Formats: sequence, C-alpha cells, structure tokens
Amino acid sequence: AASLAEYLTIPLLLVGVFGVLWLLVLLARSTYKDPKFFIAIAFLVAGTLFALYTTLGGERASMGYNMLGVNERMYIMGVVVSSFLVGFGAYALLRVVHWSKYLSVPVIAIGCMLLPLYSLYIHFGNVNKHNFYLGEDQAYNLFVNLEPRAIFFVRGDSPTFSALYYQYVKKERLDVTVVSLSLPPWAQEQFLEENPGLWDEESKELTLIIRDIIRDNIGKRPIYFTGLTDEEIAQLGLLENPYVLSPRGMVNQVGFEFDPRLD
Repeated sequence: AASLAEYLTIPLLLVGVFGVLWLLVLLARSTYKDPKFFIAIAFLVAGTLFALYTTLGGERASMGYNMLGVNERMYIMGVVVSSFLVGFGAYALLRVVHWSKYLSVPVIAIGCMLLPLYSLYIHFGNVNKHNFYLGEDQAYNLFVNLEPRAIFFVRGDSPTFSALYYQYVKKERLDVTVVSLSLPPWAQEQFLEENPGLWDEESKELTLIIRDIIRDNIGKRPIYFTGLTDEEIAQLGLLENPYVLSPRGMVNQVGFEFDPRLD
C-alpha cells in the first residue's frame, strides 16, 4: 500500500478505497445473477489483488534478469489497475455529493480533477526529461568502439531502443547492422530484405539464425553484442572453442584464436 500511495498520492489512494467500498455496497444491494455485477465482482477481486501483487512483487522477482525494468513495469501495472478504482471512487463521491444538500457537485468535481495535478506536481522532478540525454549518451557509447560494417547484436529494451534511435533518428553509424535478439518472427522477413544474405532463409528459430550469422561472418566482419545473459551466450555457442569474447566498453566483441575451417 505504501508503494501505491507513493505513486498515486494519499488523496488519490483514499478515493480508490472509497471506490472499493462503493463497489461492495453495490454488490450487497444487487442480485448476483446480473452480468454487470458479476463483472464487478471479478474486477474487484482479481483487479485489486493483481494490482497489489504486481506492485508489491519486487522481492519475489529480485533475482531475475533486468529486474529494474521489470519492476518498473510491475509497478505501472499495479498503478494502472488501481487507477480504475480511483475512477469508481470519484464517481461514487459525486453521487454522494449529489444526494447531499450541503455539498456542491461542481466544486467536488473540480477537486477530483485537480487531484491528478497534485500527483504531477510532486512527481514532476522524476518525469521531467528536459536536458536528459542518458539514452542518447548510451547510444553513442554503444557504437563508439564498433569498427565499420560491424554486426551488432542487442538484447533488452534499453540497448535495442538506444541503437535504433541512434540509427533511425540520429542517422549515425548506418554502416553497422543491428540485429535484435528480440526480433519477432513476423519482422524477420522484412529485416532480411533490408539485409540480404545475412542468414539462410530456411532458418526459422532466431537462436539458430544468430549462430548462423556469427559462423558465416566471423573473420569477415566485426561482430559485437550487448545485453545477453550468460545462458543466452552459452546457447549461441560463444563460450566454446574457437570463440573468444573481448570486452570493448559497453559491448563485447566476438573473435576466435584460430580459423576453424583450417583446423
């Protein structure tokens, strides 16, 4: 609840609690055979529990890969689902005010609309990206050690989007072939059309495609990667002879000590 309060602020969280209470009152007064109230039950139980589960699940997933990004998405999902309850609470609050003889509906409505502005005010320092060039700096550092015509394998949101930004937006290092290890099957054909001959068109599984690219281009073009887990490096066969991995700043270069075709 403390994490949700930090994201939503205490006033919004209280409105969300009011929304939950309002749903409980509706369910208590209605028949469970009505589909809309059945949906309300499902949302109340599943939605609220899911919001709490994802928001407070940081420790549960703390040992996995790229957990900073994963936890951020988990928090966002919890806040999004909880925001629906805030909407229910605002509606219920206006209904209660409408029944009251002492409160003004327009005044309360304006107050409800101002609550998100309060959240923006206290969190503005975190979301303001003015003069924030971390992504652009990362993109530069990813490419700075890459030789011309290099093949660059990227894995993970930050390296992938930084590399794509550097090429498609900044129009820098267009000589480098960036291959995403998250490339979905429906995008592989278009990517192959843009880079003809990069791999055998009969190959379908991305892991085998990457292995083929490395095998066919090692010694001909510089090959680099970033963001791969140890398990993925092992799956690509890069921990076995004849490959040698050399760190180059934020990336790793794939090389070999001898030519396997002559061994």
